[in-house]
Amino acid sequence: IVFSPGQSHERLSQHPQGDWNDRISSIQIDEGVIVRVWEDKYFHGESREYRFSQPHLGDWNDKISSLRVEESEKLHHRRSQLEQTLRQKHEELEKLSTIQ
Repeated sequence: IVFSPGQSHERLSQHPQGDWNDRISSIQIDEGVIVRVWEDKYFHGESREYRFSQPHLGDWNDKISSLRVEESEKLHHRRSQLEQTLRQKHEELEKLSTIQ
């Protein structure tokens, strides 16, 4: 299954691609992403946070019932900087177009 930042699933047993409740054994995580997992549906029970890929979940193997994918602080900061730069460049272009 693939999730992106901002996505979550509170009941993996009801996932459109099949029942993933208590069936996850590894997690691949891209840079700048945090995956939070819970042992029970609806984000209840014991939880854990992962910031790096886990080829083997150890004692969390086949225990995940809900998860949430979030941007890390670093990725959020980088995205905010890029958005600010784009706004500034857009303003500069607007000024140039009024001069001509």
